[in-house]
Amino acid sequence: MKYDTETANVIDTVNLDGVNAVWIQDNEGTHLMKAELFADAPKELIDSLGLGNGVPASMSTFLVESDSIRILFDTGRGASDSRLIKALQEQGSLPMI
Repeated sequence: MKYDTETANVIDTVNLDGVNAVWIQDNEGTHLMKAELFADAPKELIDSLGLGNGVPASMSTFLVESDSIRILFDTGRGASDSRLIKALQEQGSLPMI
């Protein structure tokens, strides 16, 4: 596992039977989702976990490679703090635009 705040936050790379999957944190910094989004979670549980201010969240994307085929799974909206292009450059996988 790799996490470096100076890079584009490639979090982890897994290889299984020749298929390589790269998990990339696309956002910069910490993002919190409102605890109210988890309506089924009792307030006591949220408070006991120290999540009263919000639940940590990451905007992530996944690059899957097998042989010469690369597939990017990204459902983001291209926020201003996106690090996707930098992370793809670091992986040697620039998108075709």
